[in-house]
Amino acid sequence: MGNKKIFYYAIILLATVFFIIVPYVAPAKESKYTSIKLIIKEQPEAESSIKSVMKKLNELARNMEKTAKLYNTINQKAYWESEGKKSFLRYLHSEGYYDATIETEFPETENSIIFYVNGWERYKVKKIILKYAENSNHDINIPDITGLKIKEGDFAVAANVIDSEKVLAKNIEKDNCLLSLEVTHEAIIDNSDDTMIINFIINAGPYATIKSVDFKGLRSVNPDYVKKLIPFKNDQCFRPSFLQEAQGSLQKTGLFAIINTEIPDHTDNKGKVPIVFDLKEQKHRSVKAGFSYGTDLGFGTTLGWNHKNFFGNGETVKTEISGNQKEQIIDLEFTKPFYKQDNQTLKIGLSGENTTSKAYDNREGMLSVGIERKLTNIWTAGISGKYSYSVVKETQGSKDFSFLSIPLFIKRDTRDNILNTRKGLELQFKTEPFFPTKTGARSFFKNEVIAAKYTPFRLKFDPVIAIKVSAGVISGTKSAKIPANERFYTGGVGSVRGYAYQLAGPIDQKNHPIGGRSMILSNLELRTKIKNDIGLVVFFDSGNVFSSTTPALGKKMFHGFGAGMRYFTDFGPLRLDIGFPVKPRKKVDKAFQLYFGIGQNF
Repeated sequence: MGNKKIFYYAIILLATVFFIIVPYVAPAKESKYTSIKLIIKEQPEAESSIKSVMKKLNELARNMEKTAKLYNTINQKAYWESEGKKSFLRYLHSEGYYDATIETEFPETENSIIFYVNGWERYKVKKIILKYAENSNHDINIPDITGLKIKEGDFAVAANVIDSEKVLAKNIEKDNCLLSLEVTHEAIIDNSDDTMIINFIINAGPYATIKSVDFKGLRSVNPDYVKKLIPFKNDQCFRPSFLQEAQGSLQKTGLFAIINTEIPDHTDNKGKVPIVFDLKEQKHRSVKAGFSYGTDLGFGTTLGWNHKNFFGNGETVKTEISGNQKEQIIDLEFTKPFYKQDNQTLKIGLSGENTTSKAYDNREGMLSVGIERKLTNIWTAGISGKYSYSVVKETQGSKDFSFLSIPLFIKRDTRDNILNTRKGLELQFKTEPFFPTKTGARSFFKNEVIAAKYTPFRLKFDPVIAIKVSAGVISGTKSAKIPANERFYTGGVGSVRGYAYQLAGPIDQKNHPIGGRSMILSNLELRTKIKNDIGLVVFFDSGNVFSSTTPALGKKMFHGFGAGMRYFTDFGPLRLDIGFPVKPRKKVDKAFQLYFGIGQNF
C-alpha cells in the first residue's frame, strides 16, 4: 500500500512540474533551424587534442540558440552567418588557431545549420619581449619573466597572455613605487612558421610616495575608524593597487553608498602625491521583515532592526524577533570590527528562546562573548564563551540545566551569494564543549561538520547542482544525560523535507522524536531558471539520527523528495516547496509537507 502511495504522489509531482514548465519553454516564434552541427572539415592528426575546443564551440552554439529563436527564418539564417561565425572564430583565435576558417551550410532537407571548421594549425609563442611605452618611466626595476603564465614555446592562448599581463604588472608594482602603471601587449603573427612574437608594453608613471590621506563627506562615521580601513599611510610608497584595496575595504563595511578617489596625475616637486576619498554615507538604520510557512511549523514571521554605525566606528547592533507555532526567538547582537587588531571582530550576543515540540518543551536564555578573525579572504575562525540556562520538559518530566560552553569554528566560504548561491564551496567545522555549573548534569562535546558545493552549467535553463552534507557527533556522556534541546534531530525545512519537524528519526511509543547523539544529513537539489524571475527546483533529501556516538550508516535512512518554485526578487528568492516522504509511517507521517520562505533551502 505504501508503494502505491509513493507512486501516486510521484505522478502528481511530475504532472505539476510538467504544467509549470510547459508555458515557459514553448518557443515564442517558429524557427526553421532547430539543430546545429559542428563538423571538422580537415581532420587533424591529433584529433583528440581538439575535443575540448569542439566541446566549447558546441556550448557557445547552445547559448546562441536562445537568441536565434527570437528571429524568423530569414533573419535567423543571417544571424548564424554573421554572429555565429564571429563568435566561433573569436574563440578559435583565442586558443591559438589563427588560420581557422568556418563555412556554413543550410540543408533544405533538414532543419539544421552545419558549420564546417577547418584550419587547425595551432600557433606557438616564438619570443617574448618587454618594451616601454613612448612616455613611460624607464628608470624602474624590471622583474624576471620566468613567472609569467605564458612562455616561449607555449601555444598562443589568449587567456594565458592576459593573465601574464596581470602577473607582470603585479611584480613590477611590488618592486617599484609608481603613481601609475599599465601593462598591455601586442602580438605579431608569423604565418610562415605558425608562430607569434608577444611584446609586453610597460607604461609606468613617475616614482611617488604618499603625501597625505584625507576624507570628504563623512557625517557620522569616525575618520579614525575609516583610516584603519586604508592599507597605506603618509610617507609610504604609493602603488596603484592600494586604491583598489582601499575601495574594496570601504565597500565591505556597508557604510558608504558612493566611494570616489581623487588623486592628481602628477607628483609635487618632492615626488609626493595627496589622496582624497570622497564618500557618501549610506543610511545606517534599517528594518527587515520576513515570513514563512510550513505544514509542520505553521506560519512564521521575522522582524528585525539594524544599526550599522552605532558608536561611529562601524559597530553594528542587531535585534531580531522571529517565531512560528513551535519556536519563538529573540536575539540581540553587538558587533565591533577591528577589535584589538585588523581582521578581528568582537561579538556579544544575548538571546531567549521558547520551543514547544513533540520532542520537548524548552525555555532558554543565553549570553555569549566571542572573537571572530578573518584569516584570509575565504577562511574565518572564531571562539566564544557562552552561558546558557534552560528549563527542558520531556515525557519523563521537567529539568533545568545550566552550562558554560566554548563554541569554536573554522569556515571556508567561496559562495557568490548567501541567499541564492550559484557557485562556490562552503566547508565548516564546529565544536562546542559543555561544562555544567550545577550538579546533576554531565559534561559533553558537540561536534558538527558541514560541506556544501554549488556547480553551475552553461546549458539551457541555467541549471545549478547544489549538494550539502552534514554530520554531527555528541560525545562524553549517555543520550539520557544530554539535554533534549542539545540532541540532534532531522526532518522538516532545511533537513529532510517531506517529514514533519524533527520526525525523520527514531520515535517513542507516543510517536514523539527521541533525538540522538549522532546525525547524518544530505541534500541534493537541481535548480533551474525557466524565466528571468522564475525558477524550478527538484530535490532529494536523506538523513537520520542515532543513539551511538558515530552515525550508523548501515542502518535505516529517511528519504524525502519533491519540487519547488522560486520567484527571484531584489532581496532574495521566494521559495515554495512540496516534499513527499519515502515510505511514510502510518499515523506518524503525512502524505506531503509544504514549505514557504525567503532564500534557497541551503
